Amino acid sequence: MVLVHLIAASALVLGTLGVDHGPTGVSHWEVIDRIILRGNERTKDFVILRELRYEPGDELSEEMLSEGSNHLLNTGLFADVNYRLVQNEDPSFVAVELEVLERPSWYLLPSLDWDPDRGRDDWREGISVGLSGKNVNFRGEAQTLAGNACVGAEEAVELSWDTPWVGSTRTSLSLKAGWEETRDPFYAREETIARGGLGLTRWITEHHSVGLDAGIEDRHRRPNDGSSEEEEDALFFTPSVRFGYDSRDLRVSPSAGSLLELSATQSRDWATGDYASTTYALDARHFRRIWGPQTLAIGLTSKLSRGTMPEYLELRVGGVNTIRGWPQGVSQGIHSVVGTVEYRIPLVEKQQLPLPYFGLCDFSVASALFADAGMTWSQRPSQEHFLTGFGLGIRIFVPFADVIRLDYAWNSEFDGRWQIEKDVKL
Repeated sequence: MVLVHLIAASALVLGTLGVDHGPTGVSHWEVIDRIILRGNERTKDFVILRELRYEPGDELSEEMLSEGSNHLLNTGLFADVNYRLVQNEDPSFVAVELEVLERPSWYLLPSLDWDPDRGRDDWREGISVGLSGKNVNFRGEAQTLAGNACVGAEEAVELSWDTPWVGSTRTSLSLKAGWEETRDPFYAREETIARGGLGLTRWITEHHSVGLDAGIEDRHRRPNDGSSEEEEDALFFTPSVRFGYDSRDLRVSPSAGSLLELSATQSRDWATGDYASTTYALDARHFRRIWGPQTLAIGLTSKLSRGTMPEYLELRVGGVNTIRGWPQGVSQGIHSVVGTVEYRIPLVEKQQLPLPYFGLCDFSVASALFADAGMTWSQRPSQEHFLTGFGLGIRIFVPFADVIRLDYAWNSEFDGRWQIEKDVKL
Protein backbone atom coordinates (compact mmCIF):
# COMPACT_ATOMS: atom_id res chain seq x y z
CA MET A 1 0.00 0.00 0.00
CA VAL A 2 2.91 2.35 0.66
CA LEU A 3 4.04 2.00 -2.94
CA VAL A 4 0.51 2.69 -4.22
CA HIS A 5 0.38 5.94 -2.23
CA LEU A 6 3.82 6.93 -3.52
CA ILE A 7 2.69 6.37 -7.11
CA ALA A 8 -0.47 8.40 -6.60
CA ALA A 9 1.40 11.25 -4.93
CA SER A 10 4.01 11.28 -7.68
CA ALA A 11 1.32 11.47 -10.34
CA LEU A 12 -0.17 14.59 -8.71
CA VAL A 13 3.12 16.37 -7.99
CA LEU A 14 5.28 15.42 -10.96
CA GLY A 15 2.46 15.76 -13.45
CA THR A 16 2.56 19.54 -13.01
CA LEU A 17 6.27 19.89 -13.72
CA GLY A 18 7.69 20.94 -17.05
CA VAL A 19 10.81 19.65 -18.77
CA ASP A 20 13.71 21.84 -19.87
CA HIS A 21 15.14 20.61 -23.17
CA GLY A 22 17.95 23.12 -23.49
CA PRO A 23 18.83 26.80 -23.54
CA THR A 24 16.38 29.34 -24.85
CA GLY A 25 17.04 32.15 -27.24
CA VAL A 26 18.87 30.10 -29.88
CA SER A 27 18.66 31.83 -33.25
CA HIS A 28 18.44 29.45 -36.17
CA TRP A 29 20.71 31.65 -38.30
CA GLU A 30 23.63 31.36 -35.87
CA VAL A 31 26.51 29.15 -37.01
CA ILE A 32 28.75 27.10 -34.71
CA ASP A 33 32.23 28.62 -34.67
CA ARG A 34 33.94 26.14 -32.32
CA ILE A 35 33.21 23.51 -29.65
CA ILE A 36 34.82 23.81 -26.21
CA LEU A 37 35.03 20.69 -24.00
CA ARG A 38 35.37 20.73 -20.22
CA GLY A 39 35.34 18.05 -17.51
CA ASN A 40 36.56 15.06 -19.55
CA GLU A 41 39.58 13.95 -17.56
CA ARG A 42 39.59 10.32 -18.78
CA THR A 43 37.51 10.44 -21.96
CA LYS A 44 39.38 11.52 -25.08
CA ASP A 45 38.08 14.56 -26.94
CA PHE A 46 37.33 12.72 -30.18
CA VAL A 47 34.99 10.30 -28.32
CA ILE A 48 32.79 13.23 -27.27
CA LEU A 49 32.97 15.08 -30.58
CA ARG A 50 31.95 12.04 -32.66
CA GLU A 51 28.80 11.52 -30.56
CA LEU A 52 27.55 15.09 -30.94
CA ARG A 53 26.67 14.67 -34.65
CA TYR A 54 27.40 18.37 -35.20
CA GLU A 55 30.61 20.28 -35.83
CA PRO A 56 31.91 23.81 -36.49
CA GLY A 57 30.23 25.28 -39.54
CA ASP A 58 26.81 23.73 -38.83
CA GLU A 59 23.75 25.91 -38.33
CA LEU A 60 22.74 25.99 -34.67
CA SER A 61 19.41 24.75 -33.31
CA GLU A 62 18.03 23.76 -29.91
CA GLU A 63 17.09 20.32 -31.24
CA MET A 64 20.67 19.71 -32.38
CA LEU A 65 22.09 20.63 -28.97
CA SER A 66 19.53 18.54 -27.06
CA GLU A 67 20.07 15.47 -29.25
CA GLY A 68 23.84 15.82 -28.90
CA SER A 69 23.52 15.80 -25.11
CA ASN A 70 21.32 12.68 -25.27
CA HIS A 71 23.87 10.94 -27.50
CA LEU A 72 26.54 11.59 -24.87
CA LEU A 73 24.31 10.32 -22.04
CA ASN A 74 23.56 7.18 -24.07
CA THR A 75 27.24 6.23 -24.02
CA GLY A 76 26.88 5.57 -20.28
CA LEU A 77 30.12 7.45 -19.59
CA PHE A 78 28.61 10.61 -18.13
CA ALA A 79 26.35 11.35 -15.18
CA ASP A 80 25.44 14.76 -16.56
CA VAL A 81 25.97 16.89 -19.67
CA ASN A 82 25.46 20.66 -19.77
CA TYR A 83 26.04 23.16 -22.53
CA ARG A 84 26.04 26.92 -22.90
CA LEU A 85 26.52 29.29 -25.79
CA VAL A 86 29.42 31.75 -25.92
CA GLN A 87 28.77 34.67 -28.26
CA ASN A 88 31.57 35.81 -30.58
CA GLU A 89 32.30 39.32 -31.78
CA ASP A 90 30.50 38.40 -34.97
CA PRO A 91 26.86 37.91 -33.85
CA SER A 92 26.25 35.33 -36.59
CA PHE A 93 28.76 32.91 -35.00
CA VAL A 94 28.62 31.24 -31.61
CA ALA A 95 30.79 28.79 -29.64
CA VAL A 96 29.25 25.78 -27.88
CA GLU A 97 30.80 25.05 -24.49
CA LEU A 98 30.12 21.51 -23.26
CA GLU A 99 30.76 20.45 -19.68
CA VAL A 100 30.51 16.74 -18.83
CA LEU A 101 30.51 14.99 -15.47
CA GLU A 102 32.26 11.66 -15.87
CA ARG A 103 31.07 8.49 -14.19
CA PRO A 104 33.56 6.02 -12.71
CA SER A 105 35.29 4.06 -15.46
CA TRP A 106 35.45 0.73 -13.65
CA TYR A 107 33.29 -1.29 -11.29
CA LEU A 108 34.07 -4.35 -9.18
CA LEU A 109 31.02 -5.94 -7.57
CA PRO A 110 30.35 -9.16 -5.62
CA SER A 111 27.25 -11.25 -6.32
CA LEU A 112 25.14 -13.70 -4.33
CA ASP A 113 22.50 -15.92 -5.92
CA TRP A 114 20.26 -18.72 -4.72
CA ASP A 115 18.80 -21.42 -7.00
CA PRO A 116 15.51 -22.71 -5.50
CA ASP A 117 15.68 -25.92 -7.56
CA ARG A 118 19.10 -26.91 -6.27
CA GLY A 119 18.38 -25.67 -2.77
CA ARG A 120 15.07 -27.45 -2.40
CA ASP A 121 16.42 -30.18 -0.08
CA ASP A 122 19.36 -28.26 1.39
CA TRP A 123 19.33 -24.47 1.00
CA ARG A 124 23.14 -24.36 1.09
CA GLU A 125 23.35 -26.35 -2.15
CA GLY A 126 21.52 -23.56 -3.99
CA ILE A 127 23.98 -20.77 -3.16
CA SER A 128 26.33 -19.26 -5.75
CA VAL A 129 28.83 -16.48 -5.06
CA GLY A 130 30.70 -14.51 -7.66
CA LEU A 131 32.61 -11.42 -8.65
CA SER A 132 32.13 -9.21 -11.71
CA GLY A 133 34.32 -6.43 -13.02
CA LYS A 134 33.77 -3.92 -15.80
CA ASN A 135 35.75 -1.08 -17.37
CA VAL A 136 33.29 1.01 -19.39
CA ASN A 137 35.85 3.50 -20.71
CA PHE A 138 38.83 1.34 -21.60
CA ARG A 139 41.72 3.46 -22.93
CA GLY A 140 39.44 6.51 -22.66
CA GLU A 141 37.75 5.47 -25.94
CA ALA A 142 34.34 4.25 -24.66
CA GLN A 143 35.34 0.62 -25.13
CA THR A 144 33.92 -1.85 -22.59
CA LEU A 145 35.98 -4.66 -21.11
CA ALA A 146 34.07 -6.93 -18.72
CA GLY A 147 34.43 -10.25 -16.93
CA ASN A 148 32.65 -12.24 -14.27
CA ALA A 149 33.03 -15.56 -12.46
CA CYS A 150 30.95 -17.49 -9.94
CA VAL A 151 31.24 -20.74 -7.98
CA GLY A 152 28.82 -22.83 -5.95
CA ALA A 153 25.51 -24.11 -7.28
CA GLU A 154 26.48 -22.68 -10.66
CA GLU A 155 30.01 -22.32 -11.96
CA ALA A 156 30.71 -19.89 -14.78
CA VAL A 157 33.35 -17.64 -16.32
CA GLU A 158 32.63 -14.98 -18.96
CA LEU A 159 34.73 -12.34 -20.75
CA SER A 160 33.58 -9.69 -23.22
CA TRP A 161 34.83 -6.65 -25.11
CA ASP A 162 33.03 -4.17 -27.32
CA THR A 163 33.61 -0.85 -28.99
CA PRO A 164 30.86 1.48 -30.28
CA TRP A 165 33.00 2.77 -33.17
CA VAL A 166 35.49 1.04 -35.46
CA GLY A 167 37.91 3.72 -36.57
CA SER A 168 35.97 6.77 -37.74
CA THR A 169 32.86 4.84 -38.77
CA ARG A 170 29.78 4.36 -36.61
CA THR A 171 30.17 0.59 -36.56
CA SER A 172 30.13 -1.33 -33.28
CA LEU A 173 32.07 -4.55 -32.74
CA SER A 174 31.71 -7.00 -29.84
CA LEU A 175 33.48 -10.20 -28.83
CA LYS A 176 32.57 -12.57 -26.02
CA ALA A 177 33.55 -15.98 -24.66
CA GLY A 178 32.36 -18.01 -21.70
CA TRP A 179 32.08 -21.33 -19.95
CA GLU A 180 29.46 -22.56 -17.50
CA GLU A 181 28.30 -25.66 -15.72
CA THR A 182 24.64 -25.55 -14.86
CA ARG A 183 21.58 -27.64 -14.15
CA ASP A 184 18.47 -27.82 -16.31
CA PRO A 185 15.57 -28.24 -13.83
CA PHE A 186 13.10 -29.03 -16.62
CA TYR A 187 14.90 -32.17 -17.81
CA ALA A 188 16.88 -33.30 -14.72
CA ARG A 189 20.19 -32.91 -16.52
CA GLU A 190 23.44 -31.11 -15.92
CA GLU A 191 25.11 -29.18 -18.71
CA THR A 192 28.63 -28.03 -19.46
CA ILE A 193 28.55 -25.23 -22.02
CA ALA A 194 31.42 -23.42 -23.75
CA ARG A 195 30.45 -20.55 -26.03
CA GLY A 196 31.88 -17.71 -28.06
CA GLY A 197 30.40 -14.97 -30.21
CA LEU A 198 31.03 -11.98 -32.45
CA GLY A 199 28.68 -9.11 -33.27
CA LEU A 200 28.91 -6.31 -35.82
CA THR A 201 26.43 -3.42 -36.17
CA ARG A 202 26.66 -0.75 -38.87
CA TRP A 203 24.55 2.42 -38.63
CA ILE A 204 23.54 3.38 -42.17
CA THR A 205 21.53 6.47 -41.11
CA GLU A 206 20.99 8.31 -37.84
CA HIS A 207 18.28 5.82 -36.82
CA HIS A 208 18.69 2.77 -39.10
CA SER A 209 21.18 -0.07 -38.63
CA VAL A 210 22.08 -3.48 -39.99
CA GLY A 211 23.90 -6.13 -37.99
CA LEU A 212 25.57 -9.50 -38.33
CA ASP A 213 26.17 -11.95 -35.48
CA ALA A 214 27.88 -15.32 -35.27
CA GLY A 215 27.99 -17.63 -32.29
CA ILE A 216 29.28 -21.09 -31.51
CA GLU A 217 28.20 -23.21 -28.55
CA ASP A 218 29.52 -26.58 -27.41
CA ARG A 219 27.07 -28.40 -25.12
CA HIS A 220 27.57 -31.58 -23.11
CA ARG A 221 24.48 -32.87 -21.26
CA ARG A 222 24.33 -35.70 -18.75
CA PRO A 223 21.61 -36.99 -16.39
CA ASN A 224 21.86 -35.94 -12.74
CA ASP A 225 19.11 -38.16 -11.32
CA GLY A 226 20.98 -41.47 -11.50
CA SER A 227 19.09 -42.63 -14.59
CA SER A 228 20.68 -44.68 -17.36
CA GLU A 229 19.95 -42.13 -20.08
CA GLU A 230 22.77 -41.50 -22.51
CA GLU A 231 24.89 -38.39 -22.44
CA GLU A 232 24.39 -35.87 -25.25
CA ASP A 233 26.89 -33.75 -27.16
CA ALA A 234 26.02 -30.92 -29.52
CA LEU A 235 27.97 -28.20 -31.32
CA PHE A 236 25.72 -25.37 -32.49
CA PHE A 237 26.72 -22.67 -34.97
CA THR A 238 24.29 -19.73 -35.06
CA PRO A 239 24.76 -16.95 -37.64
CA SER A 240 22.14 -14.20 -37.75
CA VAL A 241 21.30 -10.95 -39.52
CA ARG A 242 19.54 -7.96 -37.94
CA PHE A 243 17.78 -4.84 -39.21
CA GLY A 244 16.97 -2.09 -36.74
CA TYR A 245 15.35 1.30 -36.29
CA ASP A 246 15.96 3.27 -33.08
CA SER A 247 14.66 6.79 -32.44
CA ARG A 248 14.57 6.60 -28.61
CA ASP A 249 15.78 9.72 -26.85
CA LEU A 250 17.64 7.66 -24.21
CA ARG A 251 18.87 4.07 -24.25
CA VAL A 252 17.97 3.45 -20.58
CA SER A 253 14.54 4.66 -19.41
CA PRO A 254 13.53 6.45 -22.64
CA SER A 255 10.57 8.83 -22.57
CA ALA A 256 10.05 9.27 -26.33
CA GLY A 257 10.71 7.46 -29.59
CA SER A 258 10.51 3.91 -30.91
CA LEU A 259 12.63 0.80 -31.33
CA LEU A 260 12.07 -1.83 -34.02
CA GLU A 261 14.36 -4.78 -34.64
CA LEU A 262 13.89 -7.68 -37.06
CA SER A 263 16.27 -10.63 -37.12
CA ALA A 264 16.72 -14.06 -38.66
CA THR A 265 18.93 -16.66 -36.94
CA GLN A 266 19.95 -20.06 -38.23
CA SER A 267 21.07 -22.75 -35.79
CA ARG A 268 22.70 -26.01 -36.85
CA ASP A 269 24.21 -28.86 -34.84
CA TRP A 270 27.53 -29.71 -36.43
CA ALA A 271 28.26 -32.59 -34.04
CA THR A 272 25.33 -34.86 -34.92
CA GLY A 273 23.49 -33.11 -37.75
CA ASP A 274 20.20 -33.89 -35.99
CA TYR A 275 19.07 -30.31 -35.50
CA ALA A 276 18.72 -27.40 -37.92
CA SER A 277 16.33 -24.50 -37.44
CA THR A 278 15.70 -20.90 -38.44
CA THR A 279 14.15 -18.40 -36.03
CA TYR A 280 12.59 -15.09 -37.09
CA ALA A 281 12.30 -12.49 -34.32
CA LEU A 282 10.49 -9.18 -33.87
CA ASP A 283 11.13 -6.64 -31.10
CA ALA A 284 8.95 -3.50 -31.22
CA ARG A 285 8.75 -0.81 -28.52
CA HIS A 286 7.22 2.66 -28.32
CA PHE A 287 7.62 5.32 -25.62
CA ARG A 288 5.49 8.39 -25.11
CA ARG A 289 5.73 11.08 -22.46
CA ILE A 290 2.43 12.05 -20.84
CA TRP A 291 1.65 14.36 -17.95
CA GLY A 292 5.08 15.91 -17.66
CA PRO A 293 7.87 13.39 -16.93
CA GLN A 294 5.57 10.35 -16.72
CA THR A 295 6.04 7.81 -19.51
CA LEU A 296 3.89 5.16 -21.16
CA ALA A 297 5.90 2.27 -22.64
CA ILE A 298 4.45 -0.41 -24.94
CA GLY A 299 6.34 -3.44 -26.22
CA LEU A 300 5.75 -6.53 -28.37
CA THR A 301 8.20 -9.39 -28.96
CA SER A 302 7.64 -12.47 -31.07
CA LYS A 303 9.68 -15.43 -32.32
CA LEU A 304 8.70 -17.94 -35.01
CA SER A 305 10.84 -21.01 -35.70
CA ARG A 306 11.07 -23.50 -38.54
CA GLY A 307 12.94 -26.79 -38.63
CA THR A 308 14.01 -29.07 -35.80
CA MET A 309 15.52 -28.14 -32.44
CA PRO A 310 16.07 -30.01 -29.17
CA GLU A 311 13.40 -29.47 -26.53
CA TYR A 312 15.90 -27.94 -24.10
CA LEU A 313 16.51 -25.07 -26.57
CA GLU A 314 12.85 -24.31 -27.19
CA LEU A 315 11.39 -20.95 -26.19
CA ARG A 316 10.05 -20.55 -22.66
CA VAL A 317 7.65 -17.87 -21.46
CA GLY A 318 6.97 -16.96 -17.86
CA GLY A 319 9.18 -15.16 -15.38
CA VAL A 320 10.76 -11.80 -14.72
CA ASN A 321 11.74 -11.03 -18.35
CA THR A 322 8.57 -12.25 -20.10
CA ILE A 323 5.29 -12.68 -18.17
CA ARG A 324 5.79 -11.50 -14.61
CA GLY A 325 3.86 -13.20 -11.82
CA TRP A 326 4.57 -16.69 -13.22
CA PRO A 327 7.40 -19.16 -12.54
CA GLN A 328 10.30 -19.15 -14.96
CA GLY A 329 9.56 -20.96 -18.24
CA VAL A 330 6.10 -22.30 -17.34
CA SER A 331 5.04 -22.26 -21.03
CA GLN A 332 7.24 -23.86 -23.70
CA GLY A 333 7.19 -24.10 -27.50
CA ILE A 334 8.95 -23.21 -30.75
CA HIS A 335 6.93 -20.00 -31.29
CA SER A 336 6.23 -17.21 -28.81
CA VAL A 337 4.58 -13.81 -28.51
CA VAL A 338 4.73 -11.47 -25.50
CA GLY A 339 3.16 -8.03 -25.05
CA THR A 340 3.89 -5.52 -22.27
CA VAL A 341 2.44 -2.18 -21.16
CA GLU A 342 4.23 -0.17 -18.47
CA TYR A 343 3.40 3.21 -16.93
CA ARG A 344 6.42 4.87 -15.28
CA ILE A 345 6.41 7.70 -12.75
CA PRO A 346 9.67 9.29 -11.50
CA LEU A 347 10.04 9.27 -7.71
CA VAL A 348 13.60 10.54 -7.17
CA GLU A 349 15.30 12.70 -9.76
CA LYS A 350 18.95 12.02 -10.55
CA GLN A 351 21.14 12.26 -7.46
CA GLN A 352 24.92 12.10 -7.14
CA LEU A 353 26.61 10.10 -4.41
CA PRO A 354 30.40 10.05 -3.77
CA LEU A 355 31.75 6.52 -3.27
CA PRO A 356 35.18 5.58 -1.88
CA TYR A 357 37.64 4.48 -4.60
CA PHE A 358 35.00 4.79 -7.35
CA GLY A 359 34.26 8.50 -7.33
CA LEU A 360 30.90 10.11 -8.05
CA CYS A 361 28.02 7.69 -8.68
CA ASP A 362 24.62 8.89 -9.89
CA PHE A 363 21.25 7.21 -9.41
CA SER A 364 17.53 7.86 -9.84
CA VAL A 365 14.36 6.03 -8.84
CA ALA A 366 11.01 5.52 -10.59
CA SER A 367 7.85 3.54 -9.91
CA ALA A 368 5.99 1.45 -12.49
CA LEU A 369 2.59 -0.11 -13.08
CA PHE A 370 2.69 -2.93 -15.63
CA ALA A 371 0.73 -5.67 -17.37
CA ASP A 372 2.11 -8.59 -19.44
CA ALA A 373 0.42 -11.15 -21.68
CA GLY A 374 1.71 -13.84 -24.02
CA MET A 375 2.14 -17.50 -24.85
CA THR A 376 4.16 -20.12 -26.66
CA TRP A 377 2.87 -22.74 -29.08
CA SER A 378 4.15 -25.74 -31.03
CA GLN A 379 3.08 -29.25 -32.05
CA ARG A 380 2.43 -30.16 -28.39
CA PRO A 381 -0.81 -28.46 -27.28
CA SER A 382 -0.41 -29.80 -23.74
CA GLN A 383 2.50 -27.37 -23.19
CA GLU A 384 0.70 -24.32 -24.57
CA HIS A 385 -0.54 -21.78 -22.04
CA PHE A 386 -1.82 -18.23 -22.52
CA LEU A 387 -0.43 -16.26 -19.59
CA THR A 388 -1.24 -12.86 -18.13
CA GLY A 389 0.35 -10.95 -15.28
CA PHE A 390 0.16 -7.51 -13.72
CA GLY A 391 1.74 -5.63 -10.86
CA LEU A 392 3.78 -2.70 -9.65
CA GLY A 393 7.44 -2.11 -9.00
CA ILE A 394 10.42 0.12 -8.37
CA ARG A 395 13.17 1.00 -10.88
CA ILE A 396 16.58 2.01 -9.51
CA PHE A 397 18.79 3.41 -12.28
CA VAL A 398 22.49 2.99 -11.53
CA PRO A 399 25.48 3.13 -13.92
CA PHE A 400 26.95 -0.31 -13.12
CA ALA A 401 23.74 -2.24 -13.93
CA ASP A 402 21.66 0.26 -15.98
CA VAL A 403 18.57 -0.57 -13.92
CA ILE A 404 17.63 -2.78 -10.96
CA ARG A 405 13.98 -3.86 -11.17
CA LEU A 406 12.06 -4.85 -8.05
CA ASP A 407 8.55 -6.02 -8.98
CA TYR A 408 5.62 -7.57 -7.17
CA ALA A 409 3.41 -9.28 -9.74
CA TRP A 410 0.20 -11.29 -9.75
CA ASN A 411 -0.70 -13.88 -12.38
CA SER A 412 -4.19 -14.58 -13.72
CA GLU A 413 -4.79 -16.92 -10.78
CA PHE A 414 -4.02 -13.99 -8.42
CA ASP A 415 -0.94 -15.68 -6.99
CA GLY A 416 1.62 -12.98 -6.19
CA ARG A 417 5.41 -13.11 -6.06
CA TRP A 418 8.43 -10.84 -5.76
CA GLN A 419 10.76 -10.76 -8.75
CA ILE A 420 14.14 -9.01 -8.97
CA GLU A 421 16.27 -8.46 -12.06
CA LYS A 422 19.14 -6.15 -13.04
CA ASP A 423 18.33 -5.65 -16.69
CA VAL A 424 16.07 -3.62 -18.98
CA LYS A 425 12.88 -5.45 -20.00
CA LEU A 426 11.23 -2.62 -21.94
